[in-house]
Amino acid sequence: MKAAELNRIRAVIDHDLAADESLAVAVVETHAGAETFTELWVTHLDTRQSPVRITERHRDLAPSISPDASRVAFIRVKSDCRQLCICDLASLQCRVVV
Repeated sequence: MKAAELNRIRAVIDHDLAADESLAVAVVETHAGAETFTELWVTHLDTRQSPVRITERHRDLAPSISPDASRVAFIRVKSDCRQLCICDLASLQCRVVV
């Protein structure tokens, strides 16, 4: 996490912790100009690596880590709909499921 990213953070508004407590994901409220976003950040607690943003400039909520801690499911809020998404944590590739 870089200093410029820290300046955009308003609050951590939700989180989930892996069953083995090796991984945490947080919903971080950020701002860019007049716009507000909720982005997902993941931290590997067992290695103490810096947090990694897995989604950016969206309105993502309600993260849930899979039992094997390989994926995160979450809700993406758009102006006209809500989408269920999954992010693979190895590749950091997210996709819409529904």
